[in-house]
Amino acid sequence: MTDIIQYIEDNNLKARHRYRHYTYKRFYLYNLLREEGLTLYEIAAMFNRDHASVIHGLKTHHDLISIKDKIYLEYIEELMLIFENYNEDHDLVDDIMNCFCLKQLRKIKFRIKNNLYKDLTLELHT
Repeated sequence: MTDIIQYIEDNNLKARHRYRHYTYKRFYLYNLLREEGLTLYEIAAMFNRDHASVIHGLKTHHDLISIKDKIYLEYIEELMLIFENYNEDHDLVDDIMNCFCLKQLRKIKFRIKNNLYKDLTLELHT
């Protein structure tokens, strides 16, 4: 969960911006956090919102996902890549052996940078 909190901070998602770039990412993260078992009030506090905003965001997320809205999917593509299988442990060797496209290579790079691989501790120079 600290990865999500850090992403919220790094991308200024607590701000009161209403641009799609911000709102769609918030909606996606509301859903991810709700699936993690957080209450509406806990999620709202993370984004400096009230629980009604979270309810609206969850409903909008589900509506847009159900119709496969291309614009919504484009805006949340990065988050889907970053937080895909968020709770699962990842194995670097398996990921490399099964990597067959640039998108998967980006996932591996992100996971290495964020220490998401089990039993892998690297000092990275960025």
